[in-house]
Amino acid sequence: MTYAEEEFGECGTSGLSADGSSSEAGVGTGVWATALDLHPPASVGGLGCFHEILEADKQAPPKQRHTAKRIFERLKEEHGYQGGKTVIEDAVRAWRQTHQAVFLPLVHPPGEAQVDFGEATIRHAGVERKVALFVMMLPYSGAIFVQAFPRECTETFMEGHRLAFEFFGGVPKRITYDNSAIAVIEVLKGRERKLTQEFLRLSNHYLFREHFCLVRTPNEKGMSSGSSGSPVATSSFPCPRWHRWRC
Repeated sequence: MTYAEEEFGECGTSGLSADGSSSEAGVGTGVWATALDLHPPASVGGLGCFHEILEADKQAPPKQRHTAKRIFERLKEEHGYQGGKTVIEDAVRAWRQTHQAVFLPLVHPPGEAQVDFGEATIRHAGVERKVALFVMMLPYSGAIFVQAFPRECTETFMEGHRLAFEFFGGVPKRITYDNSAIAVIEVLKGRERKLTQEFLRLSNHYLFREHFCLVRTPNEKGMSSGSSGSPVATSSFPCPRWHRWRC
C-alpha cells in the first residue's frame, strides 16, 4: 500500500488531493494540544482580592509567585481576614487545579501534513557538518519524508515540498507550519498571516490549504523540531551518514 492509498483509505476524497478543503482536527487519541480549563475559581469568603493575587501571579516569574502561606498573611494584614489558614490553603490548591492547562489529544484525518525545518549534524564524505533538514510528516499514516540541505532558505523550502509530494505520491489537502519567516511576513490576529509572495506561489501552484500554529504553541503539531521524539531528532541519532543532498 502506498502512502497516498493509505491516506485516501478510509474516507475517500478526504485524503491526499489537490483540493484545498479539509475538516478540522477532533478529539481522540494521538498527539497533544493545549486548551484552557475555564471553570470558575473557588471563592474565599467573597474576597475578590484572593483571585486578584492569583491572577496577577500568572504574569510574575515562578519564584516570585505567592505561596498559600503568603496569601494568608496578606489577607490578614491588608484585608482583615479572620478565617483559618487551612481554608486559604485548600482554596489556593483548588483554584490552581482549575486553572491548569488541560491537554487534549488531537486526531489528524487523512490528507493532512506537517512541515518542519530543523538542524542536525550529519557525516558527509567522511566529514561531520551541520545541515538543515526539511521534514514533512503525514500524521494519519505516520509517513515521514526527510531531506538534507546545506542551508534553510526559500529555495530549499520550495524544493523540499516538491520532493516530498513526489515521495508521497500526492499533495496533502492541508499543511501545518510554524511561523517561519520564509512563509510569514507578519503575524496578524489569531491564525491570520500576511504571507510572502514565494509561499503564496507555492500554495497556489499545488492548491493546498495552509494552517499556521498560534505563536508560542508548537505543541499544536504534536512533534515540533525541538522535541526529543520529533522526526528531526529521531533521524539525527546516532549521527547519520548522508550520501547526497539537494543544493
